[in-house]
Amino acid sequence: MAPTWLDAAPEIQGLCEVWDQFRAGRTMPRRADIDLVGLAEAFSGVLLAELLPDGEQAANYRYLPIDALDDRGHAGLDPALFQHIPVRGCHAASATGAPYLERHSLLSGDGVLLDYDIVFLPLAAAGGSEGFVVEALLILALELPPGA
Repeated sequence: MAPTWLDAAPEIQGLCEVWDQFRAGRTMPRRADIDLVGLAEAFSGVLLAELLPDGEQAANYRYLPIDALDDRGHAGLDPALFQHIPVRGCHAASATGAPYLERHSLLSGDGVLLDYDIVFLPLAAAGGSEGFVVEALLILALELPPGA
């Protein structure tokens, strides 16, 4: 069976291929396996969603642009800015340890319906057996051209 991301936008396909390479045969890569600096250079707009304790609601994810991770004082972006990111995607990828791709539509401020492909890529916590405890997710949302 082909990976689900093969139907996604090319940038999402590329990010998923990188994630798959870092996985190295495991269920998912560990966060420490990922070269986040290289990823930020290759893919713009990637977010790191860190699962906070009691992460059952959108407010319990801390969203960080991966190009700002060197800023140790960065408190994360306001989760309200990401209310358009379906939290079910975060939960689905965390529960399965597998990439989760979703097509999502939202109404812009001027009343235009915009379609997005959003991929959620789980990252394992360090030291777990087979690394199945999800610590964070990489998220990339791309607006699709009209009629895609």
